[in-house]
Amino acid sequence: MKVPIRLLFVLFVSLGLLIPAGSAAAQEGEDDPLLQDARHYAKTYQVELNEALSRLRLQPAIGRLNAELAEQERATFAGLWVQHEPSYRIVVQRTGGGGARLQRLLESSEFSELYPHVEVRTARRSLQALAAVQAASHRAARAQGVPMESSIDIPENRVALFTTNPGLLIAALRAADEARGAISAPSLFEDTAIVEVEALSAPARYVNGGHHLSTCTSGFSVQNGSGTPGVLTAGHCGSGQSFNARSLPFQSEAYSGSNDVQWHTAPEGLHVVNRIWDGLFDTTTPYYRFITATRPRAQQFVGEVVCKYGMTSGSTCGTISSTTFTPGYVPSAAATFIVVTSGTQDQSEPGDSGGPWYSGSTAYGIMSGHFPANFDAIYMAIDFSSVLGVSVLTTTPALNVGRFTFRSMGDNITAYSEIDANEYECGLAGFAALSGDIQEHDTGSILQSYLTTANSHFNFRADFRTHNNSESWDFDLLCLKRSVYSVLRIIYNNVGNNVIYNTGLSTTTYECGVGGMAALDGDIQESNTGDIIQSYLFPSGGQWWFRGDFRTHNNQETWNLHALCIDKSHPVTRYEFRNLGDNVNGYNTFISSATHECGVAGIAARDGDIQEHDTGDIIQAYLFASGGTWRIRSDFRTHNNSESWDIDVLCVQR
Repeated sequence: MKVPIRLLFVLFVSLGLLIPAGSAAAQEGEDDPLLQDARHYAKTYQVELNEALSRLRLQPAIGRLNAELAEQERATFAGLWVQHEPSYRIVVQRTGGGGARLQRLLESSEFSELYPHVEVRTARRSLQALAAVQAASHRAARAQGVPMESSIDIPENRVALFTTNPGLLIAALRAADEARGAISAPSLFEDTAIVEVEALSAPARYVNGGHHLSTCTSGFSVQNGSGTPGVLTAGHCGSGQSFNARSLPFQSEAYSGSNDVQWHTAPEGLHVVNRIWDGLFDTTTPYYRFITATRPRAQQFVGEVVCKYGMTSGSTCGTISSTTFTPGYVPSAAATFIVVTSGTQDQSEPGDSGGPWYSGSTAYGIMSGHFPANFDAIYMAIDFSSVLGVSVLTTTPALNVGRFTFRSMGDNITAYSEIDANEYECGLAGFAALSGDIQEHDTGSILQSYLTTANSHFNFRADFRTHNNSESWDFDLLCLKRSVYSVLRIIYNNVGNNVIYNTGLSTTTYECGVGGMAALDGDIQESNTGDIIQSYLFPSGGQWWFRGDFRTHNNQETWNLHALCIDKSHPVTRYEFRNLGDNVNGYNTFISSATHECGVAGIAARDGDIQEHDTGDIIQAYLFASGGTWRIRSDFRTHNNSESWDIDVLCVQR
């Protein structure tokens, strides 16, 4: 079962509904995305969970029926919508004629499940006729310089015209009617309703900067025709977007007509997959869901239930109230934007722009804007993103070995990686504790930098003993697919101080490195010069041994070790780099970053005097790619004497 979570990993809100044993909902699977959406529906409309799930399962067929009628019965089709209360109905409107074709469609195997719920009503105007009225109304408003937005109100069979100045709009429509006087055409007033609003819609930009992206929320993963992957966000957000403190290379955007979208590729260390963050917890896909399909605008309909995630308002669901909205903030906006309504839950706040709209595992659209005066949201239908030459990822790209990077994660963290521990084995491949003031007094846990698992996913635990200012962590992970590689991650706890420990692992069978570490219950020795930290594996007598020590006094620390070992039948190599000096920045390993995934697998900072005063970057030990090769960054905060570094590197050929 999923329950909402608000970033960053701090606030959990519990929501539960019991499912009878053997029920359809239970059979669907506790972690099925559509079931999670059904829980919201059941609560909103006060129906049983099984009934909610049954109704949501009808939505794809309703969407196809809507598209079929709009295409084949243009002259008579007046729209379709779903009524959720007091009773569930699929309402189809037509102006006359076409009844026999509709009957045949509903009796066909494709739509027969809808038949018991369909109610047919007669309307004055077809959708085609109302679209013409909508376009004429916009021409009239533009001619007089009157700001206006609109949408076709399908249940009322009219065009709703939204304005902050009804008097000016009435005058503009009257002028248009007079200009058309010689033409046999109905007055624009016959099929429109003028709605006064406090303010027109606005793009949902986050003015204070973002948590997911710089100013907006990331959307669906995509790829272009060459297979290059990336991610969508809203076109109005600006091209300079970053994620997790790294710039996302801008590719292209479209911000006019039916479009409010842009896309970016991902830098090294970010792997694009067909999933979205939904902020909902379950035991197999905690806080995310996979996307396996898309729904074009033609198959989206009034009354359909959709959900979204935005970095400001989080996870919400509502019903589509219009598929023909013209947002005034989009240049030359077409009547193709979709409005989502909820009477009880705010659907959009500034900062949510670009976020994904979805139902179950199906992509519906990209968040575009909101209405400051109410709870409604506006999104662009997902099929319009094709103007960028990209398509939504609906399958998981193959990734047998990968390096994952996480930046600016904060202090004393237990960070959720989203990496499935059943699919991958991972180990620490680099880390940095930045902008901290080392706590040199008394005893405590000195350094923690390792992986744990919860709900079959990896979490990263990181902390350095600081006071006054708390440090911020970066970390890299090296992950190998279990079905491809013979790989082990073995944990050795409480192996003591100043450790030389036999792991018993064969150097003939395995290539090993340190995949995590913790130096606990020690008092940092801040005076004089000595070896600051040693945490590495070395071969001796046909087995791998662990060397672990941190410079302490009074109380001596105890060590925990995580060893990451890869069977040598795979293309794996371990490299040793010695006496690199102090404040190493860009040491060239000459190992190709194009053909190998690599990570730091052992460290030693020797002959240094720990700088215990004031704030600065405490420890850095990681690799970065530059000029086609892997390069080393390593440093420890010292004074007087500067330390010298040894680094071990573990590499797997891609």
